[in-house]
Amino acid sequence: MKQFVLKKNGNEFDDESKKYNAMNDKLNELYEKLQGDVSQEEGDAIIEEFRNLIKNCGAAFELRVIPGFDTQVVTGESKAGALIFGITTNMKPDLITECFKACTQAFSKELERQINMNEVNHQVH
Repeated sequence: MKQFVLKKNGNEFDDESKKYNAMNDKLNELYEKLQGDVSQEEGDAIIEEFRNLIKNCGAAFELRVIPGFDTQVVTGESKAGALIFGITTNMKPDLITECFKACTQAFSKELERQINMNEVNHQVH
């Protein structure tokens, strides 16, 4: 089974880059608010904003399976939500990349195993 990590280009890269930048700007804004003196009520509001950002950030990573006759291609793609994933897991970007790469490879191997099992189970005896 062929497997690789998809690299973004063109509009797809621009769209994710815009989402990432907007999310980063919002996180910086929330951080700046927390640097000053804030009341309990203001602090709760900032935490609620952060929770909403997490809920609405979307996927951190997406897997795609591109079907073919001879082989299936499994691709992985980081999304803007990876920024929040890094914050909530306390993982550095390089480690997140390695983690997502390992997930893509594991999924690819399991998909290949399932396809092979299906072929064996459906052979005419």
